[in-house]
Amino acid sequence: MRSRVLYVSVCVTAMALVAGFAVLYLGASEAADAIGSYRSTQGLRPRATPDRWTLAVAAYAGGAALSVLVIVLMERWWTLGRERPRSALSLALMAGVALGLVLALDGLLTLTPQGVLATLVPSWYAPLCIAQGLVLVAVFGLAVIALPRPAPRDVRLGHVSLTVGDLDRAARFWSRALGYVRRGGASPWLEPPDGHGIPLALGRDDHPHLHLVVSDEATRRAEVDRLVALGASPVDRPGAAHVVLADPDGNLFDVVVRP
Repeated sequence: MRSRVLYVSVCVTAMALVAGFAVLYLGASEAADAIGSYRSTQGLRPRATPDRWTLAVAAYAGGAALSVLVIVLMERWWTLGRERPRSALSLALMAGVALGLVLALDGLLTLTPQGVLATLVPSWYAPLCIAQGLVLVAVFGLAVIALPRPAPRDVRLGHVSLTVGDLDRAARFWSRALGYVRRGGASPWLEPPDGHGIPLALGRDDHPHLHLVVSDEATRRAEVDRLVALGASPVDRPGAAHVVLADPDGNLFDVVVRP
C-alpha cells in the first residue's frame, strides 16, 4: 500500500509539474522577448552569450522532460519492480531535487525585480517559480527517501531434473561425473556428499526442468506474478503438484514451496 501511495503521489505531482513548467516556459519566453525588444529600442548591443532568461527557457523545457521521464520510470518500477528502473528513477528524482533548489533560488532573486525589470517580467512569474521549486524538492526528495529498497529474493534454485532412458546408467554416469552420491530407489536422486549443492533428479517420463524453491505459498504467488511479468508463461499440466511455468524460450521450470 505504501508503494502504491508513493507511485500515485509522484506520478500526479509530476504531471502537475509538467503543466507548471509549461507556464514558466511561456513566462520566461515572454520576459526574454520583452528584454530583447527593450535592448533593441535602447540601441544596446545583443548579448554575446545567453542571458538568464534564455537559460531559464531551456531549463523549463528540460524540467518538463524530466517530469515526463519520472512518470515513465515510475511506471516501469511499479510494473516490473526491477533494480535497473529503480536506480534510474532515483537518479531522475535527485536531478529533480537539484532543479527544484535552483528554481526556488531563481524565484527568490526575481521576487522583487528592480528598475525596468519590474515592467518586463510577469508578476506571477517569481511566485510560481518558487512554488514549483519547493514542490520539486519536497515531493521528489521524499520519494527518494521513501522509495523501497530492493529486498533479497526469497527464491532459490532447488534442483535440476533430467529425462533419461536408463535410470541406473544415468545415475552411474552423473554420480561419477559430478562426484555426487545416489539417493532414492526407483527414482534416483543425486546430491553432493556433504549436502551442499544443487541436487540432480532423474526420471523417464518427465521433461527436463528446473525447480525454483520459495518458503511459503504467499511468496510463491508473488514470485509467479513477478516471473509472468518478466515474460514467463503458465503451463497447464494436469496432476502437477507445483506451479509450472515456461521461460520465453519454452524451457520449463516449477515454483515449489519448501519451508
